[in-house]
Amino acid sequence: MIGGRILLFAGIFLLFMGTIAIIAGPEDPSQAVTGRLQYFVLFICSGVALTLIGIKNIKKAKRIKKYMDLIIHLGIRSLTKIAAVSGISPDLVEKDIPKMLDKGFLPGAYMNDVRKELVIPDTGFEYEAYPQHYQFSVQCKNCGANNTVTYGFPAYCEYCSSLINNAPY
Repeated sequence: MIGGRILLFAGIFLLFMGTIAIIAGPEDPSQAVTGRLQYFVLFICSGVALTLIGIKNIKKAKRIKKYMDLIIHLGIRSLTKIAAVSGISPDLVEKDIPKMLDKGFLPGAYMNDVRKELVIPDTGFEYEAYPQHYQFSVQCKNCGANNTVTYGFPAYCEYCSSLINNAPY
């Protein structure tokens, strides 16, 4: 996510500098049009490209964080369930998870393409423990009952079984 933020910042900076360069422009009237066109191409186009790439990388990093939380901390392995719980389209989940495996996010893990399921064999690798568990009381939006839930983990109402959305994302 840091790389995405750096690209986003660099893109915004280039857009800002390009705007100033176009407004100020070359002082020689004969070079005004070509000079401003060069500034536009150099600064504005580069700035837009870096900004878009930065936003895309930030979104991807957030999705990967969601996947890791669901896979490691909740033990969800089915791509269909990962998509349903995370609210991300199944097609995108099916593209992202294999890329995560290729990049080594889950050492030893592999895809069962027939069952569309992630398989994580016991390799002795210790995944990072969930940092902190906060329990708190939340009122069910469906029936109004109070339930004790753990922050960051999906929960169901004890009384009406409706989903209580208390995830941090």
